[in-house]
Amino acid sequence: MKKIVLTLLTSLFMLSGVQAATLYGVDVAESTTLAEQELVLNGVGIRKKGPFKVYLGALYVGSKAKTADVILQDEGAKRVQLNMLRNLSKNKIVGAIVDGFRDNTDDMASIQVRVDEFINYMDKVKKGDNIQFDYLPETGTNIVINGTNKGTIIGKDFFDALMKVWLGDKPADGRLKAAMLGG
Repeated sequence: MKKIVLTLLTSLFMLSGVQAATLYGVDVAESTTLAEQELVLNGVGIRKKGPFKVYLGALYVGSKAKTADVILQDEGAKRVQLNMLRNLSKNKIVGAIVDGFRDNTDDMASIQVRVDEFINYMDKVKKGDNIQFDYLPETGTNIVINGTNKGTIIGKDFFDALMKVWLGDKPADGRLKAAMLGG
């Protein structure tokens, strides 16, 4: 039932001209600006692990797309935003994301140094925290936690590998992937 309600709310939100919606107590904007570029909400969904709601994941892109390939091929700015719905230790959140890298990256060796850098930027999170992974073509991937830029990792290949954690062939959560792709 909750899945149906979330799907209906998300669909109504996407089709209406509404500026924002609230899902699971989290305000989700229809659009955002990143480095003076307007990004639109491609899709939003919930990450569940067993019976637990872990976070609300939103994908912002320059132009809406229904497939991961189109989003990954786009050279423009993008944002993955995670709004935490529960507390997680650094080991839990980093472990889950690193597992996603391993499951969806053919050549981990080519990004391993940057994955290690990513791990250093991450921290424990608590319910209500906001994590943004912002890709800027000229800069790289900014890791932003609760509005504080923790660091930047160079290379589109790193951001693409990070995106595949949610949009790859073996995503963290298939329902979240579908939702982030506007399904």
